Amino acid sequence: MKTSKQNNMERKNPAIEKQSQIDYNDERNITIRNRAKAEAGDITQWLIMGIAYITILISAPLWVTLAVVIVFLIYHFIGLYLINKYQKEM
Repeated sequence: MKTSKQNNMERKNPAIEKQSQIDYNDERNITIRNRAKAEAGDITQWLIMGIAYITILISAPLWVTLAVVIVFLIYHFIGLYLINKYQKEM
């Protein structure tokens, strides 16, 4: 994510903007971003399940626990859908 200072600097110097675009589209940087997103997704998955367990422990209304579990299931169904989609594309 760029700051306004970076954007101003790139506008004033096209060479910096071009290098920034090259770096952004570099295969290594794309792989790094994708791994970071995957790890963030894994952490989010565990956080969602942790929230579900907490709602059970504090005796929250059933609908709250079910809502959290539904979010967890939606996360996994979207993951399965995207895996199938990308396997067909590649």
